[in-house]
Amino acid sequence: MTEPWGGRLWQAADLYTPMALRVAATLRVADEITAGVTTGPALADRLGVAEDPLVRVLDHLVTAGFLSREQGSYTLTDDGQWLRDDHPERVRSMLDLTGAIGRADLCATELLHTVRTGEAAFPRRFGRGFWEDLAAQPDLAASFDAAMGAREVGEVAAAYDWAANATSAS
Repeated sequence: MTEPWGGRLWQAADLYTPMALRVAATLRVADEITAGVTTGPALADRLGVAEDPLVRVLDHLVTAGFLSREQGSYTLTDDGQWLRDDHPERVRSMLDLTGAIGRADLCATELLHTVRTGEAAFPRRFGRGFWEDLAAQPDLAASFDAAMGAREVGEVAAAYDWAANATSAS
């Protein structure tokens, strides 16, 4: 079998799959599918979005292996489970384009400008710096705080040798 056009380079450069995942995460598509809303029209209605573009995103996620579709109904694959809000790893919130991390990730589209000029991407895209943006928008600040506490604190606590600092009671 021959390698597809562009090989691994094209696969690594693909922007559609990451954005389709982020759109699905932002809209909480996986949660609706888990709740039993499984057809394109029903999902579009429930989410309050345009049906045709949503179905195209869902079909792309089928091709990418995050959803499956049978007789017009979508289900989550094992990889698609990560998009659920209640998944223990909390990945969905990190992909959410309306949260602080997802919003900051959108600045990657300004990387060429940053490399050419040395200017920060976030103010170019959003008109102010990241920390100013968080200070001006309490919902974004809350999403940042939640993202920072979701995983890192547990990992740090688990990695720390608490026994080495224990004192014996006399």
